[in-house]
Amino acid sequence: MTMTMAYAAGLRHSERYKALLADAGGGPNDFVEAGPQDDRPFILPTGLMLAASYADLIQFGPGEGVTTTEQGEMLFKKFVWTNVNPAGDAYLEDPASTCAEWSSADKLKSARVGINAVAPGDAAALAKWEAKKQWLSHSTWPCHQAFRIYCIEAS
Repeated sequence: MTMTMAYAAGLRHSERYKALLADAGGGPNDFVEAGPQDDRPFILPTGLMLAASYADLIQFGPGEGVTTTEQGEMLFKKFVWTNVNPAGDAYLEDPASTCAEWSSADKLKSARVGINAVAPGDAAALAKWEAKKQWLSHSTWPCHQAFRIYCIEAS
């Protein structure tokens, strides 16, 4: 799905896009190339650089947030499915809590969500969002909720 979305939006290298989701098979630290040879930046479709590298993205977060969709829509304070812990690994408090490996909308199953960004100008909320890495891991929600996902160029 992420490759199709990237292609439809006219993003270069659409075949490299992956969902930033974790499950029992691992998390982004397992599939994003983050070696010294791969210091490419993470940039929004608007051209705003979120992080200079994957290591910076995980360590420092995406600046003021992932505020723009692949279609250019601006969003703030939206939940995003991740099931990723603040270190970039799978959040596996309960291995079954990944919405059945992202295949279920069962309201009795759950997974972690992040928050894409805080409201512009809310310095206190931004400081908390950054310190707790809430862009990756904020709370647990039932799987029947319709939230967005992050799509990143992963290889």
